Amino acid sequence: MMAHHIITVLLLCFSLLSYFWFFGCVILLLHDVVDIPLYVAKAAHALKWNVTANVSFFLFALSFLLLRLIYFPFIAYLSFTQPPHMYPSITFLMRYVPDVHPIVDISSYGLCVAKHCVSTAWVQNLLLIGLLSLHVFWYALVIKMIINQFKKGGDVEGDPRYMDKHPEHHAEHEKHE
Repeated sequence: MMAHHIITVLLLCFSLLSYFWFFGCVILLLHDVVDIPLYVAKAAHALKWNVTANVSFFLFALSFLLLRLIYFPFIAYLSFTQPPHMYPSITFLMRYVPDVHPIVDISSYGLCVAKHCVSTAWVQNLLLIGLLSLHVFWYALVIKMIINQFKKGGDVEGDPRYMDKHPEHHAEHEKHE
């Protein structure tokens, strides 16, 4: 989970450094929208509103699929295929640029020190791939959880997300079985 936060913060920083602010805004929007039904499902589960929890979790799974596994890769693809005249940092990894500030500058060429610029666009693209890989892994876990829920007839007791947070509840639940 910590890797996700580190990658996301780095993506936001690099999107600003390489003037890809559009991608940073979209990343924030896609991640925040998907979290809403998840937190509703968690709250409903804690309140024992099983129907609301199940519906909210289904909406979470659907929004995760649409926004993080379909729309997000499209945005990542756009990041790789931007025209070079709009974002010159895509066409190189490092280069000498005479028209930047002589000491330190952040421009559309990337991060420049002493007129030598390092492209931040390529780092951003690698981070996008890393974040997409985490999304695929997490969605596999979501699907596994949905399958387990169907096998148990909608009962999410024993859900590993809650076992470490409420061990006394699960110990009590095991006594009743």
